[in-house]
Amino acid sequence: MKIDIRHASVADAAGIARVHIDTWRSAYKGIVPDEYLASLSYEKRLISWGNFLGAMPSRQHVLVAVDDDGKVIAFANAGNNRSVEYGPDGEVVAIYLLQEYQGCGIGRRLFHASIHRLAADGFKQMLVWVLADNSACRFYERMGGQLIGEKMEEIGGKSLKELAYGWDDLPSRVT
Repeated sequence: MKIDIRHASVADAAGIARVHIDTWRSAYKGIVPDEYLASLSYEKRLISWGNFLGAMPSRQHVLVAVDDDGKVIAFANAGNNRSVEYGPDGEVVAIYLLQEYQGCGIGRRLFHASIHRLAADGFKQMLVWVLADNSACRFYERMGGQLIGEKMEEIGGKSLKELAYGWDDLPSRVT
């Protein structure tokens, strides 16, 4: 199977919404309350992604990984760092990959493509936030991320620890 990575368009909103919710439900099962995961709405997420993609902020990007049939199987969203208390100027806001495609190198390709885009947009460093109980922590550690902070986040009425992984050498990664 050939997987292509490209910039997302408004036409990808439904696929991104599906990946977003399906990945939350599989990756965060047992971490985020079940009631919260069950309440996630494809329709609301479709509207949200459609609006976002239709009016993309500057220096922000969304990349999608699509299969042979053009089906969105993963996406990454990155741009300006939203965490004023931490120094990196860029942030990978989200990387979500359908469970059945995990472990095939697609997440790594999407992550590197996002780093390349951040660097091309002039970002020098970046961070990513990940729930401490999520196995994705190991992925970001393998990608060279250094633990730079933590915070508590409430999701579905449950207080959860998030970890910030940082990279301070984006230009050297674009070779």
